[in-house]
Amino acid sequence: MTAKKISALFLLLVLPSVLFLLRKNQISIPLISDEGEYAYEARLLTQGGLPYQDAYNQKPPLVFFLYRLAYGFSQNPLAPRVLDFIFACLTMVFLFLLTPETWSLASRLASPAVFAVISSTPLADLFSANCEMFLVLFNAASIWTLVKFWKSPRHLFWAFLSGLFCGLAFMTKQTVFWFILGLIPFFIWTYQRPKALKQTGLFGAGVLLPPLAFVFYFWIRGDLRPFMAEAFLNNGRYIGIISHLGMGAIFQHVVLWWGGWYGKKVILPDWPIWGLCFYALSVLQINEENRFGVLATLWLGTSFMGAMTGLFLFPHYFFTVYPPLSILAAQGVQCLKEKYQLSSRSLGFLILTACLYPIFIQSRAYFEESPLELSKTLLYPNPLFESKLIAQEIQEQTSPEEKIYVFGSEPEIYIYSERKAATPYITSYPLTLFPKDKAQISEELSRLQNAPPSSIVYCDIAGSQVIGSNLGIYFRDEIQNFLKTRYSLVGKVPVLPNDAPPQFISETNFPLFDDSNTLYLFRLKE
Repeated sequence: MTAKKISALFLLLVLPSVLFLLRKNQISIPLISDEGEYAYEARLLTQGGLPYQDAYNQKPPLVFFLYRLAYGFSQNPLAPRVLDFIFACLTMVFLFLLTPETWSLASRLASPAVFAVISSTPLADLFSANCEMFLVLFNAASIWTLVKFWKSPRHLFWAFLSGLFCGLAFMTKQTVFWFILGLIPFFIWTYQRPKALKQTGLFGAGVLLPPLAFVFYFWIRGDLRPFMAEAFLNNGRYIGIISHLGMGAIFQHVVLWWGGWYGKKVILPDWPIWGLCFYALSVLQINEENRFGVLATLWLGTSFMGAMTGLFLFPHYFFTVYPPLSILAAQGVQCLKEKYQLSSRSLGFLILTACLYPIFIQSRAYFEESPLELSKTLLYPNPLFESKLIAQEIQEQTSPEEKIYVFGSEPEIYIYSERKAATPYITSYPLTLFPKDKAQISEELSRLQNAPPSSIVYCDIAGSQVIGSNLGIYFRDEIQNFLKTRYSLVGKVPVLPNDAPPQFISETNFPLFDDSNTLYLFRLKE
């Protein structure tokens, strides 16, 4: 093994340690809402239950099985974040392998180094083990196998593998559709004419294999209709959500947030990385000799399209942008080297500056703030530590066989309390944001009336209730009336903006429910 290869291997082994140091301060933050959903579905699988049928969800099922895999090694609720870390490390390996061997070693290593930094940015919920954090590995593997295919067109198995990884990504989140769509013209561009039909067939077979495997799984489990309806047929309502809400409060909040707080947290610290990326795009030439640059640009563009689908613009949606951004930033480094004949030392200094600058700007969040303080900085008023605390109270006040109900979008409470949900709706937003009709809400209310749960958590937080329709207001009001007639208040946990440890406060006076950023715990009257 040459000294150059030894150096590359050493640096690739060091980068996971850098990644861990950057994420260390965020990894202990309690589960967020999305993670709570996936964890609950994974727990259903281990107990013989079925996602979609026994617990509502609109995501494809692969993430549930990834969570189940993580919990097979550890019952710690945060175990999926360890798996997420492993996926991130493997993604960095693919990002290195993807860079052309003709590039300098420094330019090739810039790609995983940039990814380690930008994927760990202390921003909102980027620390979570969300769908996007897993599917980027499948995207990177698909791109790598596609590159292998065009280098060895006789080995058609690479075309099948590229499609297979696309299919796995699609079964992690539906927005990968744009990524697959973007690969099709590039795939056609690399066709070998005599075998074009076979290439297309193998790629398409690879894409279809994971969805068909899950269709077969849910068919034999007797759950095919709920799976198809929730994960695909009804999911189109997300695309039309803005036309449903108009320029409502939720959309305005997202736009203002993006224009202010998000811009400060991303553009200010990460501008050297984005600058390298835009430089690479500015000198990009679309021709046969630069197929790799075209492919990376398509990857970046389709990732943005996927993130923008539905126009919710949550930060973790844009995690899929980071791998192609890292590739193009590395290409920017290589272009500067070739244009200005930079030495290895100058190149190393350029890469270190681009990577260390964001860390320096946000050093307090990376290394000094406690997980509690950081959770307030990133996600207030989301009740993270507060949800964990009220779950502990539920554990003390109920027996394991008792069921509970959470009004709001905090399914992590079910995980931390180790209690089952009273209805399939483990989160309220399908009934408050875009309910299908009043009958859907009436059915949910009937479930609660006929088999009232022993405890109910009412999340008096606008961002948790996610009310975006008149039917949603009706459902919220009916839940309040149900609490007044059947339940007694036990206590509350205020969600405070400071980093003071949350406290459970015993309380018996029925609350006003005035969006007070508070979790209320109710107990069924005897």
